[in-house]
Amino acid sequence: MYQMTHMAHDEHLLSIIETATDAIISIDSKGTVVIWNKAAAEMFGVTAKEMIGHPVTMIIPERFRGDHTKRINELSHGALPNLIGKTIEIAAIRSDAQEFPIELSLSMWKAKEEMFFTGIIRDITMRKHAEAHIREQELMLISMDRIAGINSLAAGIAHEINNPLSIISGTVGNINKLTARLIRAVSFWADKDISDDLKTEYDMLTAGLSLEQTINSLNLKFDTIKRAVSRITNIVNSMKYIANLNLSDVQYIDINKRIDDIINILNIEGVRHVEFERQYAELPTVECSVSDINQCLLQVITNAIDAVDQMGKVVVTTTFNKDDGYVWIDVRDYGKGMSDKVLQKVFHPFFTTKPVGSGTGIGLTITERIIKAHGGTIEICSEEGRGTTVRMRLPVRQSPHYCPIDS
Repeated sequence: MYQMTHMAHDEHLLSIIETATDAIISIDSKGTVVIWNKAAAEMFGVTAKEMIGHPVTMIIPERFRGDHTKRINELSHGALPNLIGKTIEIAAIRSDAQEFPIELSLSMWKAKEEMFFTGIIRDITMRKHAEAHIREQELMLISMDRIAGINSLAAGIAHEINNPLSIISGTVGNINKLTARLIRAVSFWADKDISDDLKTEYDMLTAGLSLEQTINSLNLKFDTIKRAVSRITNIVNSMKYIANLNLSDVQYIDINKRIDDIINILNIEGVRHVEFERQYAELPTVECSVSDINQCLLQVITNAIDAVDQMGKVVVTTTFNKDDGYVWIDVRDYGKGMSDKVLQKVFHPFFTTKPVGSGTGIGLTITERIIKAHGGTIEICSEEGRGTTVRMRLPVRQSPHYCPIDS
């Protein structure tokens, strides 16, 4: 099992190496494997017979092989061993070409004037997965905490805006009524038989003034103010509707209305010029965690707006399949689209195509988890130059047995 040329045989030492739970590999100054224990065979899927006498680069990813050979040569010729005695994390490959993370402790020794290197290797795949999971959970908690803070802030802002908005709306209505009475009072004398002195004074006061044009102009201005107030009211109500949520409550919501509220807030006039085409089917209310689903819709619609550079077209379609009791939500943008390589990574934690500082890379990761937790699915189809479609599928009820709408 061992080719121990130029090395003293120590049966006790070999027994320790062979029974160690960590992989132990030794190479000579040329990078040829001379020791390959049982744990190494299990870790890499290659037997000692297959590895001893062959280059260790067989288990090193191709992109690192040149650097590995260079370092071995430098160490063999007396370079300072800055990696010796340290534990580092690098990547290795198994016999099936699968890459995985390892922890490597490297030592260097001599036997009969020949230099040898021994690595003690530990597979840290599970640890990396656990670390990533913990990090995702921490970021999800941070995200939910931020959402709770934003919800509270939005509710407060909506309340503060509503008070003066009610005053403005009521005042405009009163001014409109008073102005109408004033105009009627002025125009009352236009065709009345009055004294010449009063007639002269009346004509002087109304000279160059067309009552009809004045009335039309005032009505247009009042209509403009009313539309502006109505627009603000809709935005404030949408903010209240979205913000007034209990993060743990499961409720029944109108998906179409929720999408409208989010679009009203995101598609700010004068800032974003996105054309939203809404193709809504008649949907039953959906039983869900309101804050979670709201977060998913907000994430997907925001991504669509960003994809069209805030000035293109986005189509939102909803449908309902009575046979399986699922609601479908499609959000299609006509932006740049994504390559297959990018598309494969969109749900990976911390992956983002946005500029540094513009995204955390966990939005779609959390969205996928929320949708799956509700018993639903999310799929993304994209083509470079033609845009992207995100399809979310949610069950109407969160019980194992779907209840028809009629019931």
